[in-house]
Amino acid sequence: VQLFIEKAGGIIYFIHLTADPKVIMKRITGESRKKFTKLRDKKIMKQVFEEEKDWTTPASVRHNIEINNTNLTPKQVVKRVRELAKI
Repeated sequence: VQLFIEKAGGIIYFIHLTADPKVIMKRITGESRKKFTKLRDKKIMKQVFEEEKDWTTPASVRHNIEINNTNLTPKQVVKRVRELAKI
């Protein structure tokens, strides 16, 4: 997909969101996660934290945008992505 977009003159941005694990655990049962069919099980998320030692490292791709959203609202994250991607 990336090559296809770049051949057409476009740029693909990869967004890597991170947050403090304690904040993630607080958010995990939120209604917005249910709405978007996201993981909502604290036990499974705890396993991810324990087993996936490198879950915070972003992919090594061009145009990677990394944002720590621990203290940001979804609207603030969108604003930040737009600023960084210049869109």
